[in-house]
Amino acid sequence: MDLISFMKSYVDLTPEDEIYISQFLKVEQYGKGDIIRQPNTKSKIIHFIEQGYARNFYEKNGKDITYFFLKENTFTLPVDAVYFNDPTKYGLQAEEDLQLTSFMYSDFHRMIERVPGILHLYEIEMAKFIRQLSDKYYLIQFQPALERYNSMLEKYPDILLHVSLGHIASYLGITQETLSRIRTK
Repeated sequence: MDLISFMKSYVDLTPEDEIYISQFLKVEQYGKGDIIRQPNTKSKIIHFIEQGYARNFYEKNGKDITYFFLKENTFTLPVDAVYFNDPTKYGLQAEEDLQLTSFMYSDFHRMIERVPGILHLYEIEMAKFIRQLSDKYYLIQFQPALERYNSMLEKYPDILLHVSLGHIASYLGITQETLSRIRTK
């Protein structure tokens, strides 16, 4: 779904509002494996995934660790850079061919000034993000590997069709060998 259609499912937009908002939007295409945002940058760009899967990742001790998966109709923004003007720890990478819409956080405020109802959509999306953080914390802290895997499949039922097994193992905090054993059960 394109961003304007997604917004319209939450907010009443006039044709003039749509034209106004569209001036700030940039539709982009990425291929599998393309890096959209590098870690340790101060990007203040919000991305909306229209088609495909992406992942947030970070690097620790030379290892690439998957933090979150992002599927269609999902927003992502570098929280550290946007809210604290610090470099973001997390990069963004296409897991498959990807279409997304990008816009600057500062332009987002212009959109809210014109269409205050967009703030409600923002609050809903931030609540989803906070829940996602909470779920991820619970997953890693309290669930054994098999339960983590099953929880991931509940949240992302089609993930095995879109994401590499190495990135899935990294997201779950397990080795690829452990993931293979879990999958054979």
